[in-house]
Amino acid sequence: MTLVYCSTSLAALAAACLMLSACAAKQLHYRITRINGVPSIAPPGYQDRTPPPDVRVRIPGVGARGADAANCNLSLKEFDLKAGGGKARQVSMTTRLNVLFPDGAYDEVARQAFEQFRIALEKLEQKGCLARGASLRVADRAAEAWPMPFQDVVYYRDGYDPHRGYVELRPGMRILQQAAPAKQNPDAKYKTQQVAYTVLAASDGQGLTFSKANTGDPSGWALDLHGKQSPQYRLFLRILFIHQPSPAPERNSVLVGAGTLEQLHQATVKLAEDADATCQGKLTKVPPACTVFPQRVTAGPEIPVTLNGKPAFLPVTYTLHDVLRRQKGLTPQQFLSKLEVQRLYAGKYYKVVFNQSDLAVIGLPLVSGDKVRW
Repeated sequence: MTLVYCSTSLAALAAACLMLSACAAKQLHYRITRINGVPSIAPPGYQDRTPPPDVRVRIPGVGARGADAANCNLSLKEFDLKAGGGKARQVSMTTRLNVLFPDGAYDEVARQAFEQFRIALEKLEQKGCLARGASLRVADRAAEAWPMPFQDVVYYRDGYDPHRGYVELRPGMRILQQAAPAKQNPDAKYKTQQVAYTVLAASDGQGLTFSKANTGDPSGWALDLHGKQSPQYRLFLRILFIHQPSPAPERNSVLVGAGTLEQLHQATVKLAEDADATCQGKLTKVPPACTVFPQRVTAGPEIPVTLNGKPAFLPVTYTLHDVLRRQKGLTPQQFLSKLEVQRLYAGKYYKVVFNQSDLAVIGLPLVSGDKVRW
């Protein structure tokens, strides 16, 4: 058999090859942009539009084995979830950005909608539609696909709510306890004490637990978190105890655990209303595991990152500007000219692309897993 090629076919083939090469060369990446004039970060593949488009993601491996896909769907005003059958155990998520963030308003209403979405996901997990622990993975995967202003990144990516003053603990984070020196110790100013606990996924899959202290020695001054376990935890950074007999009440960190996200949400509301009653277990419908840190002990949540190739833990809300401040003699312009940032998306690292002359870039908050080099 003889094959005959005409010139037009070869030309078309060449054009197709060029197009494929161009597509292969075009790499997906995060990019720094603006939402309503505010510095923001857009995920790989997202295109700016007005109004913003619906965002659809597919998440494999999160459906429960043997689940009835027909009875495992979720439909809310802002979100849709459709469970797929088969070995992939995949779910499809749709977020209507223009409904969740109308006119680009990333506000408390949107955060409440997201929390209700997470509670609905947890109920699907309890129903047997999602694999154990998958509700958090689905919510995280949905949120990382959204563009968002810098000031909202740490809420949707690392669970820090600045309005309520808590951080929702996730596996891989750690809690750093630091104590001011005791007043009766004349050399106290040279002996600030600290101890750190890593947050782990519990071995039975029923939530979170804490590792043994990995630095320092509590020696009775700090809370021993090793062995504590609960499905959900929030660390409240500073809670005002209004009933303490003091003209200037101390503000303490409080660790609250609950069996479900819904219970944790209810405990959060009650804690804001009356911290003493909550931590003394006087709630009838919500039995949170409430732990108050000693007054002279601060409890700071930290996230894992990589800085110039070395693993590190940094406080939640840490930004590129905070990294810059630790570099003596380096100007913002010099820092940006050398800066490289990689961020996780769907389990893979993608480069963050930005204009090196845009000083607003250094306001970008870091999130768990970030790799920064300069």
